[in-house]
Amino acid sequence: MSKVYYNLRSRKNAKDKDPYRDLHREVKEKLSDLENENARYPNLEDEQHNLSSDSTYQAPSSITESSSEETSDAKEYHMKEESSSTENNEKSTTQGDEEERSTVDDNTKSSTRKKEMGWACILILWTCLVVFFLLMLKLGLNQKTEKAEKTNDEIQLEHFFNALPRLRKDFPSQSERLWRTIQARSTKHLDSRTLTGRPLVLMIVAQPSTSVTASCFAKKLADIHSLRGHKLFNGKDFESLSGADAKLKLDEELRRTLEEVDAKAIVVDYIELLPPKSPFLFYSYCDQYDSPYESAVIIFVAHLKQELKGGFSFLDAEAAVEDFLLNDMWSKPPYDKDAVAALLSRITDTVLVVNEEPTLNCT
Repeated sequence: MSKVYYNLRSRKNAKDKDPYRDLHREVKEKLSDLENENARYPNLEDEQHNLSSDSTYQAPSSITESSSEETSDAKEYHMKEESSSTENNEKSTTQGDEEERSTVDDNTKSSTRKKEMGWACILILWTCLVVFFLLMLKLGLNQKTEKAEKTNDEIQLEHFFNALPRLRKDFPSQSERLWRTIQARSTKHLDSRTLTGRPLVLMIVAQPSTSVTASCFAKKLADIHSLRGHKLFNGKDFESLSGADAKLKLDEELRRTLEEVDAKAIVVDYIELLPPKSPFLFYSYCDQYDSPYESAVIIFVAHLKQELKGGFSFLDAEAAVEDFLLNDMWSKPPYDKDAVAALLSRITDTVLVVNEEPTLNCT
């Protein structure tokens, strides 16, 4: 059985003025031919029925080719789209990876910078601590060096100024003139820049009413002039000795005290009771020009037999003590008035009058 194919494209491209009329005519001719063939072949309808029931249908080659071309074009388009989407996905993935790597790198760099800053801060802190420690060490060494380089006179002067306020507190009844005199004379003696080249000699005048206060004050005053305290010599302890023995004993103890013990402060209490001629020992010790112990502080206490007249001055007190010793206690032989006057000129260079302290704590 022959098959009929109509190519509509070729019909449309024909130059006939009415292509559909010709087509109608051809269809009629074909149908008549088919009727003739059906008459010749009675089983043709069955074959046609079988043909229509056949699931396999072969399209015309032109349509198949066109369809295949369209399919290939569509495949290529889809392949291009898939390729483009793949490339876009790859680009986006690459960009995401790059952004992620960039973020990781930034985080790593930031973490590294923080660690570096942390170590830098620790290093700076340790450097500051080391510098501070070295400065403190140097300061301590300098202070020790300064202390070591200080002379004994400088140390003693510092001790004097630290102890003087406490002494004033213990003896509040004393006059301001007395404190000014002590500070002026003691500073001039202890300061190495104003050394006089002679010992500091003070004479304390004790009236009967101030006898206990004067003895206590003399010992306290001697302590602030020496780091090692004072050495006390009491005239009452030498009354039983002869003048020569008293002088020898007194000289030995004075030298041992000033040379070996290095206690620069000496207190001679009740000087008027020393045996005759033994007080002349102090003529050389208190020499203003050639004393063997220039740094010594020698404090004498003379206990008068009567009270000073009211309204007395320091000059009156000096005259009273000189008259008491020259014309009373050391006026009889073997004393010589000229020798006694020479001695008094050295031991009464600075006279201090002490007032009575109602509440006195003296040990």
